[in-house]
Amino acid sequence: MSEEGETMPDAPWFRLMSEDEGQVADLIIFGIPYDGAAFFRRGAAEGPDRMRTISPHLPPVTEAGDIVDQLHVIDLGNVTVGHENEPIEALHERVTRAFMAARERGLPCALGGDHSVSIPLFHAAAGWAQKEMGIIWIDAHPDLCDAFQGSRYSHACVLRRALDHPFIDPRNVVMLGVRSFEIQEVEYIREQPITMLTAQHLATQDAHQVGAALAHRFGDMPVYLSLDIDAFDPAFAPGTGIPDAGGLTTRWVLDLIHGLAPLNLVTADVVEVAPSLDVPSDATSLLALKVILELLGNVVARSSDRT
Repeated sequence: MSEEGETMPDAPWFRLMSEDEGQVADLIIFGIPYDGAAFFRRGAAEGPDRMRTISPHLPPVTEAGDIVDQLHVIDLGNVTVGHENEPIEALHERVTRAFMAARERGLPCALGGDHSVSIPLFHAAAGWAQKEMGIIWIDAHPDLCDAFQGSRYSHACVLRRALDHPFIDPRNVVMLGVRSFEIQEVEYIREQPITMLTAQHLATQDAHQVGAALAHRFGDMPVYLSLDIDAFDPAFAPGTGIPDAGGLTTRWVLDLIHGLAPLNLVTADVVEVAPSLDVPSDATSLLALKVILELLGNVVARSSDRT
């Protein structure tokens, strides 16, 4: 990454990270280094720390040239992951506590870990909102299995478990970029009023317009944005457990993010970044960071619209 003799900037997260003195901030980051629910290739547990390490290489400037150095980012560190045989409920309880600590102070952004770490986050966010919450799900896979390989908490069951919460209605779920299904998922989708925009369909759509239409659709409803990095085509994001050909381009997703700026975003996560599968380029970790930086740009844009 860095040339010999180059000095790494001190502050992580685009050089915006503040000392944690209990204050509010624009973005509250925490990691969940768990990949025990991955059934194919592991490595996503390394994602949060790798993103922290290389994040200072991205300056606080969006791709449009907007300087966002007025924003404050706080990193709460990683949720403790117990031993392999620890009941999954114990991890979920710690994740819930981390979410509540973050949500009290700003916009939470959770870093996985495999996508199963989002199960307690969806429930915690909906419980915090105390009303119907929308989900924008960007992923190659629906993760709508009721159980997979004997587990209801596999990373193939994430969205199905989210829908167990009374404040999360299938009518308020939009899936983007999906292109790989289990049979039981296809059957479930056919029975439910979930909006599914496949990668094949989105390839012919204007991304900014899609984002703007979703922002208009959700209005003031609280929305959770969940990004599995395997939504991207493996040409752009090879470092993930289950890369799947035919995915979204970097350009398309960034334009989507810009279109989503008016959303009432209450939580975001970025999951399934597996640095050990990404060597030596760090391309996937850098892509994840780029998305987070553009989300910060949205924070500025939304604040400007309110003034």
